Amino acid sequence: MENKLGLEYEDLGKHEVKNISRPIQVYRVLSYPGAAAHRVVQAKETLGRKWRKIGFSAAAVVVIVGVLGFWQFYMRRPTVEPASVEKMAFPLPEKPSIAVLLFDNLSRDESQEYIADGLSENIISSLSQIPDLMVIARNSTFVYKGKAVRVNEVAEELGVKYVLEGSVQKSGENLRVTAQLIDAIKGHHLWSEKYDRATKDFFTVQDDITRNIVIALQVELTQGEQARIWHRTENLEAWGYATKAIALFQHYTKEKNTKARELFERAAELDPNYTAAWIFIAWTHFIDFRFGFSESRSESFKQSVEIIQMASMMGDSLPELHSAWNTIYLAQGQYDKAIAEGKKAIALGPSSATSHILLAMTLHFAGNFKESILHAKEAMRLNPNYPNWNLNVLAISYSMAEKYEKAIASSKNVIERAKMELLSLWRKGTEESIMRAGQVAQEVVDMAPELSVGYRGLAWRHWFLAFIGRSPRGNLKKAYGFALKAISLDEYDSLSHGLLGSVYTSMRQHEKAIAAGKRAIELDPNGAEVHMYLGYTLNFAGRPDEAIEYLNKAIRLNPFPSYVYPDGMGRSYLLKGHYEKVVTEFKKALQLAPMSPPVHVSLAVTYILLGWEEEARASAEKALELAPFISVSLVSKTAPYKNQADLKLILDAMRKAGFPEGA
Repeated sequence: MENKLGLEYEDLGKHEVKNISRPIQVYRVLSYPGAAAHRVVQAKETLGRKWRKIGFSAAAVVVIVGVLGFWQFYMRRPTVEPASVEKMAFPLPEKPSIAVLLFDNLSRDESQEYIADGLSENIISSLSQIPDLMVIARNSTFVYKGKAVRVNEVAEELGVKYVLEGSVQKSGENLRVTAQLIDAIKGHHLWSEKYDRATKDFFTVQDDITRNIVIALQVELTQGEQARIWHRTENLEAWGYATKAIALFQHYTKEKNTKARELFERAAELDPNYTAAWIFIAWTHFIDFRFGFSESRSESFKQSVEIIQMASMMGDSLPELHSAWNTIYLAQGQYDKAIAEGKKAIALGPSSATSHILLAMTLHFAGNFKESILHAKEAMRLNPNYPNWNLNVLAISYSMAEKYEKAIASSKNVIERAKMELLSLWRKGTEESIMRAGQVAQEVVDMAPELSVGYRGLAWRHWFLAFIGRSPRGNLKKAYGFALKAISLDEYDSLSHGLLGSVYTSMRQHEKAIAAGKRAIELDPNGAEVHMYLGYTLNFAGRPDEAIEYLNKAIRLNPFPSYVYPDGMGRSYLLKGHYEKVVTEFKKALQLAPMSPPVHVSLAVTYILLGWEEEARASAEKALELAPFISVSLVSKTAPYKNQADLKLILDAMRKAGFPEGA
């Protein structure tokens, strides 16, 4: 119709209409000189018939009233299911509150996903600097990535009135971005827009979306706020590197931190005035200092300070800059300066959860526990999916403020959240997830040294390091020590005894391993995990038939097992020579943990034993892509098979599949 009738329209986006199953595109006919209604009136005026003009005007009024009535009755009905204020996880604040969901990447090329992620993150960062808005932190909205979620559920879980969602599609040098702002309480779209632009106009689109949100929510900005919230570099390539780096930086592992620094440095090379990139380079050096990732902690700290000093000379309008100074001054014991910088960060970014929790930590160490509690709670409100250490800061501040009941409640919450996080991390089965599990375990030990769960986590971390060939003897010794510590704290903890059995297995003390495994089952006859542990132990002891019995019971006891259950069953069938069953079990394991290198290795071995060389090489390539350190030599040193014929079978198959011999 657009080109067939001489009318002009305003696109109102898609809306649900009664008795129509799918949303329809809705347009408003613009009624101003030149639009259809005016041309009708002008035509009638030329006839000189006043009474007919009045008649037509009346008819027009009736039509307009009818259209408005239709609009009010149908179109202004909720277009999404409204959120319930009563079901909100948090009370709604007085000022407008918004959650920016991750934009969907509609590009066929998955490598372009960082554009969608970065756009969402930039909008959050910009909106977070507006005092009259409450903006949920990226960590809490990004948990919905890749999930089909309802807007009302998001609003209820995060405690917000407004939700922004959208999509990005890049094709060559062209970019299509859609965005829609939803009032989740009323279930209405406040604003929606589709942008078809050249890639070089990306930042213009980003700023326009931010501007339209501000207008739709009727927020007044000062001139200084307007200057701060817009994008921070004109170089799209530099922005791309920085966006990818941020995703890596937030894992807080040595390897990811180093890679993030390399990408931030590339961004700074492309745009030397990109202040945010320099700030994050300084943060990577501080993380090296904080976690001891570098050879010289003092040198890392020195580099962090020098780079922040340089970044400060470029301007001091970014909250991240002042949060960095807050943390540096805290490390130096200069509490007054640290607090002043922390407060500047919050003044510039009032919805920055990171700024609030860093200031809370500073205030705690400065002895201002009351204020520390306020900022810790605000950080957790802005980031409902907060990391455990936020709750830790709150708990110890409650304790020092002599609010012991709240301190105990917070401490228990820390432990329960940590247990769930440890379970989730172990289920992923990647080196990164298990190293992160070790960090969480240390947090638990620091918080509750009287509990066995933290020491179990540390033992598993060192067991894993030994398993992948990292100082096997030293790490197994540490794993053994932590396992004994866990048992000394709770001798009836079945999981600690099951862990000890796994450590004994890696130490090639098979009889002790079996005894520890059976002791674990005595303590918890219905424990799925302890049955699974003993199944693995029996496999390595050369007793696959018994292993299958325990693994079958483990699976019956746990209807939603992690990847290690079918992986263990696959290893049992491998030792029995039932290779087609092996493939079935390892494929089940891959469905649960597609990024687990050991499963890909085992599948490659099985394919060779079946004579499927092409499939074997593909699995070997995937395993090496995920873990380049894997080699025949590594497996020969770390796989604790009691029967050397079993080990030889696997090593020979690995060679045929294309795994390197190694040192």
